[in-house]
Amino acid sequence: IIDAVLDNHRLINLVGAAGIGKSSIVAATCLYVFERKSFMMFENIIYIDCHSTLGQDPEQNPILYPLHKQMIDLGLVEADEIAKDRIEDALYPILNRKKSLLVLDLGKDHDNVFCPEFWGRFCTKTKKVTVLIVSEKPLTLDLDRVIKKQIVLKPLKFESSYKLLTNVIDIPQLVENQEQRKRLRAFISLKECPKKKIGLRTKAIHKFIGGGNPAGILAKASQMTKQGLKDLIKECIISQNEEESNEPLPRAVLIDVLKWIQLNKSLPLMSSVVLFAIFCEELGDREARQRLIKFFEEVTDESSTRETIDEIGILSVLGNGSPISICTLGLAKAKETLLDLIKAGLKVLTDSGRRTVMDVYAHGEVERIKDGRNIISDEYAVSANF
Repeated sequence: IIDAVLDNHRLINLVGAAGIGKSSIVAATCLYVFERKSFMMFENIIYIDCHSTLGQDPEQNPILYPLHKQMIDLGLVEADEIAKDRIEDALYPILNRKKSLLVLDLGKDHDNVFCPEFWGRFCTKTKKVTVLIVSEKPLTLDLDRVIKKQIVLKPLKFESSYKLLTNVIDIPQLVENQEQRKRLRAFISLKECPKKKIGLRTKAIHKFIGGGNPAGILAKASQMTKQGLKDLIKECIISQNEEESNEPLPRAVLIDVLKWIQLNKSLPLMSSVVLFAIFCEELGDREARQRLIKFFEEVTDESSTRETIDEIGILSVLGNGSPISICTLGLAKAKETLLDLIKAGLKVLTDSGRRTVMDVYAHGEVERIKDGRNIISDEYAVSANF
C-alpha cells in the first residue's frame, strides 16, 4: 500500500474478505503516513468508516457528508462555511489546497455506498487527493487519466495461521506457557515430514482453525476450551487418512497426546502404535492398521505371561513415544520402521515363550499385517504338499 502511495497512484483499492485484516492494515498505513508526513508530503489524513455512517440519513451522500464533517474536525473548513446543498462543489477547491490521503472503509455494504459517478467527479476535480478505498469486492471504476491500483489481501498461509493460533491460545494448565505452545505448534505443523505427504492433512487443519482468516483464527483461539483442544488434536491425527475420519479415534490416544503437550510426557506403547498405524504409509487400509494394533495387543497381553512386558525396546523404535517422531517415521521411514517394530514385538513374544521364531519370519509377519495373507502358513502348506 505504501509503495502504491509513493508511486502516485490516485486511487488504491484494497480488497479482501471480511475478517481478513483490511481495516487493521489500513489503520497501520495511516499511522505510518502520519509519522512521516513531512517525507511523504501529506498534510492531512481523512478516515471515513462507512460502517458507521451508512443509514444515518438516507437523503445524505454516505461519503460526502462524513467527509465534510471530518474536514470540519480537522479545521479545514468552518462548520457554517458551506451551505448544505453546495457541499460537493465547495469541497473540491478546499481539498486541492493541500495534499491529502482520504481513506474510505466501505465494509460489506459496497453496493449501497460506492457511487461510480460521484467518484468520477471526485477524482477528476481533486488532483491533490490520494484515495484509498477498502472493500470486500473489487471496485468497477473506469476513470481516464487516473492512475489506479488494486491490492488483494489473501488468507494467511498455513504456517502463519497455526502460529497465530498457538501464540494466542490460552487454556489454563493445558496450553498456557511457551513450551506447551511450542509442542502444540510442532504437532500441528509436522515440519520434519515431507510436505507432499501431509498435503490433505494440512488443508484440513487449515480449514479447521479458520481457513487463513485472521479474525476467524483469533476467535477460535480465544474461545477454545479443553474439548476444543481435543477436537484440534483429533483433526491433526485423523485428517492424515480419509478412512480414519469416519471412525472413532481411541480416547486414550487423544488423552496421551494432550498429556504430551501439557507435560512433555511420552506416549505409552499402545497409543504410540495406534498413532504410527494411522500415519504409516505401508499400511494401505484400515484393516491393515487394525491388524498391526491387534498384533501389539497380543504382544502387551500380560495375562498370557507371568512376566511384565518390557516396552522400552519397542518404544525406542517409535522415537521413545514422541508424537512428532512417530508421525515422521510413519511418513518418512515407514518401511524400515514397520519391520523394526515387528521385530521388536516378535522378540517380546519369543522371550516370553509365546512364539518360537523371530527374525526369520519378521518379513512374513509384516506382509501378513499389510495384506492379511499368512505367508508363513502358505509356505508351510506348499512344503507339506511337495
